[in-house]
Amino acid sequence: MIKFVENNRKHAILFLLIVLFSILIYEFLEFRTFAGKNASNSDINDDIVLIQNIIDEDNESDAIFNIHLKKVCDYTKLPLRSIQIASWNEYPAIDKSTKVITLNNAEGLSDKGVVSLLEFVSNGGTLILPKIYTDTRFKYFYGLKKAAEMSIDSSAIGYLFTTNLLPNSRGLKYDETTRHLGFKANQFDESIRMLATAINNQKYPVLLENRIGRGKVITFNTTDPIEKKDRGVLFSSLLLGLEGIPYPIANVSTIFLDDFPSPYSDEKVEIIDNKEYSQLDFVHGVWWPDMKKLADSLQIQYTASVTFDDRQITTPPYLFEQWDRYKINKNTESESVLDWLSHDISSEGHELGFKGYNHVPLQLKNWKHEEYMSRALKTAKRKWNKDTLGIKPVTYIPPSGKVSQVGFQQVVMNLDSIKYFSSYYLGDRENGSYREFDTEPWDKTIFDFPKITNGFLLNDNEQVMHQSLYLYTGIWTHSVNASVFYMDSLQTGTKNWKTKKEDGDGLFTTFSAYLAKNKSTYPLSKFYAVKKAAPITQEWRESIYEHKADSYNYTVQQADFNENDKGEFYWFVYASNEKFLKVENQFKVSGLEFSKTPFLRGFLYNVKTNVPKLLINSDINTSDTKFLTDIVLQNTLKEFEEYKAYDIAFNEKVEPKEEQKDSIERPVIVRKHTRHIIHQQKKQTESFDKLAMLNEKEIDTSAWVQYFDRMIVDEKPEEAWQAFKEYVAKNPSKDNVLFSKNLSKKYGYANNEEKNEWLAKQYLASDSLPILKDYYKAFNTEENASEIAKVLKKIDQKEPNYINHQNYVKHLLVYDSEKAESELDNLIADETSSLWDIADKISHYYAEKGAYKKAYDWSKYSQKVPFTQKMDWLTKLNDYETIEKEYTNYITLHQEDDAAKAAMSKLLLQRNNINESWETASTINNQGVKDSVKELLNAKVIDAERVTQKELLEKYNDLFIEEIQQQIVTDIRIEENNFSEAEAAIFGDEKRLTSFSKSATYNIRSNESIHSITASYTDLYKIDDVTGDEDNIDKMVYGVSYAYKKLPKDGNKEYVISAGVEIDENQQLYGN
Repeated sequence: MIKFVENNRKHAILFLLIVLFSILIYEFLEFRTFAGKNASNSDINDDIVLIQNIIDEDNESDAIFNIHLKKVCDYTKLPLRSIQIASWNEYPAIDKSTKVITLNNAEGLSDKGVVSLLEFVSNGGTLILPKIYTDTRFKYFYGLKKAAEMSIDSSAIGYLFTTNLLPNSRGLKYDETTRHLGFKANQFDESIRMLATAINNQKYPVLLENRIGRGKVITFNTTDPIEKKDRGVLFSSLLLGLEGIPYPIANVSTIFLDDFPSPYSDEKVEIIDNKEYSQLDFVHGVWWPDMKKLADSLQIQYTASVTFDDRQITTPPYLFEQWDRYKINKNTESESVLDWLSHDISSEGHELGFKGYNHVPLQLKNWKHEEYMSRALKTAKRKWNKDTLGIKPVTYIPPSGKVSQVGFQQVVMNLDSIKYFSSYYLGDRENGSYREFDTEPWDKTIFDFPKITNGFLLNDNEQVMHQSLYLYTGIWTHSVNASVFYMDSLQTGTKNWKTKKEDGDGLFTTFSAYLAKNKSTYPLSKFYAVKKAAPITQEWRESIYEHKADSYNYTVQQADFNENDKGEFYWFVYASNEKFLKVENQFKVSGLEFSKTPFLRGFLYNVKTNVPKLLINSDINTSDTKFLTDIVLQNTLKEFEEYKAYDIAFNEKVEPKEEQKDSIERPVIVRKHTRHIIHQQKKQTESFDKLAMLNEKEIDTSAWVQYFDRMIVDEKPEEAWQAFKEYVAKNPSKDNVLFSKNLSKKYGYANNEEKNEWLAKQYLASDSLPILKDYYKAFNTEENASEIAKVLKKIDQKEPNYINHQNYVKHLLVYDSEKAESELDNLIADETSSLWDIADKISHYYAEKGAYKKAYDWSKYSQKVPFTQKMDWLTKLNDYETIEKEYTNYITLHQEDDAAKAAMSKLLLQRNNINESWETASTINNQGVKDSVKELLNAKVIDAERVTQKELLEKYNDLFIEEIQQQIVTDIRIEENNFSEAEAAIFGDEKRLTSFSKSATYNIRSNESIHSITASYTDLYKIDDVTGDEDNIDKMVYGVSYAYKKLPKDGNKEYVISAGVEIDENQQLYGN
């Protein structure tokens, strides 16, 4: 019996061990699969890893990429896990919750690891490949054709965004100096989706998507490493795999006014808007008033930066003669113009930051001693306090964004009020730039709030940087500078502050339109000064967020938050075209305030919550089916094996070439077969006779191609082009000149100067469409405007489309108004969609001619024309019916446009629609704008009917000026109630006093009349030089009287009947 029990026990233990081992094997296999094979729906996953990065710690490029990826995930609070490639090869495990894997360096990855990645993608995951390698195992992932040679394109440069890779970015060009050295366009399968192309070759995919199974691979077809400036593009690619995953943002933007206030020149040498200004007059009289109006219209708080001296003085004494030199009379008192500007900045609710005593960066190469820095800073501090410029500065903005660690320490020691440091987000770290929105590395008590863009005109690169940073932080920091207005003018070829037909777009007008467009894209965005934006950002950066998922919702929330702690919290969420309606409906049902803008293959949602928590329905950020079928994976693996079998080069061993550099000396990895091709090219061209080619009268095109092949391999493109130039100079036929076009397509030009020279020759030889377009791009200058007009007209005729027609008309508007008029006068705005993109320019053109109807008709198709401008044109046409209709439609969608509300209120007032005018004014949010309307409202309300006055007092009490309100209330009280009044009167002439009377009256009001009872007392004085009148004595007279006043009504006039009696001290009666 005992033995039987013992055997049973052994069998039971063995059985349990088998079961336990089976469970472990099952769990291991489940762990390797994608999130689709998740735990049961009721389980909550508290340990979520959305992104995994496979990294080779010994690879410098991997290390740099990991820094930027980690920082992006740090900003967005997205869970990231890095795994060493050695560990991956040994145990290629993928977290159940992982949606995106990044692999910067494919070399060293095991075959088992490659298959795991393929399974991950096939099951619905997203693989990001930030740069390419000629590793044949990844040809299938890249989307290359079967048996593609993986040949390198050495000419493709930059990014052209063919989609909204970033919000508002379609059509933008970025990073035009970078040569990609990626795979040639003809190597890719037609099924790939291009997200961005090269600038100079729109068939070359720089960023592309390749669908595999239920997932996708996002490839950067470049060998250029990811840098800080590329973070937004990298993050955008991550979001393609993170649909429906919310992430918190700071939601703050800041506009810096650099070198303002600062000493300005009073010499009138510049022509702006066809007027002569000194820099001082322009900044004080034009620039700042316009910037204030802009701030009021868009609710912007600026951060200005005080600089006390404009000279390069770095040795004592530190004086303020420049600051104090120019005076201004305000309120009958004289004060420094710059003091007045400083006080005005503060009084308008903006911030005064500190830039320095002067514009010289605080670096020892500029200042001889630390002590000199210290003395200059202390002197500036005393001046700040002496002139009572306001609250001590909390923001330090270093000159030119440069400061050394020594100089920074001097700032902190001498200006103890400084809390925030605003240099540049990019730039040189050692010179005080290349900062993050984090605590300052040189002093942990200071928080960095760096600038990202600058200037009144944002070029494509600036716009990309703006949208890039905003995408993963919700922060935009931008600076404009009054003192370098002229520099911006030179860059754009205009000296217009505001748009003028003859000179093109004005800087202020263009910048205002850009800000308005940004506000339209992100209606929830807030523009704060650094003193308010930085604390919000710091709190956001220091907050810890948790990601949780269950069978119903995906939740992101701040750790340990209290549901009762209310506030304003902002988020971004990406949703594709297939699922955005689900996202939108969820937000609507939850009562959340949100906006959306086109982004990637759907929309980017900006959401506001009152707690730091946002949840999204699980069916939005997961696949439609929970468990992906084995059929999809089996089909993918089968296709992969067929691809490998077809690809002859697949089984070749791979080894990097020792030295291979492009024209900018960036290392490129080249495989054996590529190296062999280059060797063969060299061997074929060794026997070429350059002299013989130059002496041939008829061009031997194949010989020249082979010659160029050799010279490009030898890295001598300039020598090749020089040889061809000499040949064409001897044989200047049309065919010879145009063959340069063929050579440029294959090899690119040696440099820009060479390129322009050949383009000019090609233009003289041919008017083919490609040559016309190249000529236009290269020679579109004001000096060449007449020739460019001919070119654009030919392009429009040869290739009629709305872009070409638009370019032609736009050019005429700027340079040839007569021709523009003949082109436009026969066009109807509603039927000419080809010109809607420049409708703003056409509108202003007609407005300046006084053709306000046409100006308005064209403005309907432009977001760049402010609505207030459209109202003004309609007012000039007396078309008030259209104004009211358009205003109602417009303000429904633009509740934040206080300028439009103010304009409408004033217009209604002018038309005596007083009640509607006050009602409109009451909806204005900005107090400054509201105050500007107040005065007009109150001036008009004095003469309004009593019933109107009473209604306005009841509804819009806050719009009344106190004195006006008191006057109206008093008048109403008198008119509608019994009232008493007292009066005293003195009579006499220039020599003597004859009487002094006092009276008190009580008035009894009825509906149609007033009954007045008056008691009086009068002192009569004797007149010395009057004789013979016994009544000429001092006496006191008492009286009583009654008056009846009939009030005007129904057109009847007012009249008064009165009677009274008086008695003196001698009992003598008098009647009146």
